[in-house]
Amino acid sequence: MFVDVAVLAQPEVFVQFKDDGLIDAEGHVANEGTQKFLQGFVDRYVAWVKQHLG
Repeated sequence: MFVDVAVLAQPEVFVQFKDDGLIDAEGHVANEGTQKFLQGFVDRYVAWVKQHLG
């Protein structure tokens, strides 16, 4: 089926919340490597949104 919708297929992010210190008590990402990974995703998402604003 074709619905003429722009889709951001890649990158994908799956975040599992568990008590292993990834997210601190204030809700911040505590692991530097994970911070960089998620920032890269957000940067690509922002670029994708700007590309499709019209």
